Amino acid sequence: MQEAQALLARGRYLAALRLAGPIATDPARLAAGRVQAAFLAVQAAAALGLYQEAQRYATLARDQAVNEEELAKALHYLGAVLLWLHNYDQAESALLTALAQEGAAHLATARPAILHNLALTYQMQRQDPLAIKVFRQAGEAFEATAQPGEAVDSWQNAAWLELLAGRASQARSYLERSARHLNSAGADEQLHQRALEAYTLLLEGDRQSAGELAEEILQFDRGEVTPWARAMAAMTAAEVALVEGRLSLARALAQNAAELAGGGQNVRLMTHLVALRRRVGA
Repeated sequence: MQEAQALLARGRYLAALRLAGPIATDPARLAAGRVQAAFLAVQAAAALGLYQEAQRYATLARDQAVNEEELAKALHYLGAVLLWLHNYDQAESALLTALAQEGAAHLATARPAILHNLALTYQMQRQDPLAIKVFRQAGEAFEATAQPGEAVDSWQNAAWLELLAGRASQARSYLERSARHLNSAGADEQLHQRALEAYTLLLEGDRQSAGELAEEILQFDRGEVTPWARAMAAMTAAEVALVEGRLSLARALAQNAAELAGGGQNVRLMTHLVALRRRVGA
């Protein structure tokens, strides 16, 4: 087991999976050993993008768990994998049950991440008020840890949902919380902050500042900006161009934003863009 753990730590995910997987599924092994191997196999499979395999090992760990600690960890992993597989109602159930294992030491460190994933399940199920509430809880929980930079994504997601509802003032309050930790966040999160800031400025009526910030983001090379941030910037710039009467530019920007958004996790942004494209005649 230690060898599999070492392989996982070194990023040799396939080797770790090949070693831990057979142990996790060996009926001759003691349940405790199988569960620990399953935990390693889940992490390795998920790192490789093999989410069906990861689900299989997470389910095995859940079914073989012999105490509250193992059950909390197994359900945490299972919920995260089900989220990747777009099984949002099942992910929600697993994550809620994980949080209910109040005596598990795993929750001392994993609770913020579990809350964040739970909020994502609500967001994807279009339960926005509940998603915002749980994103706030996740952000506060991350802030109480030794890695407050992890709170950035939670606060940004809460801000995005407020923007979808047209509530710029509440979105700004969440962006201010996010901004406190940007120095500890990655480049993607920093650009997401700027994209959200641009759209917030637009809703607040500061069209000039919104357009300038959106233009700054669009000037980055494509490889330096996530499709989501670039799509947000293009959408904001399109809205500005539309108000200014530059219909052809607005149409081109809206089309570009739709191409960048694509679908999948960007489904809410794509829905927003469909309405924009109708308004510009794209």
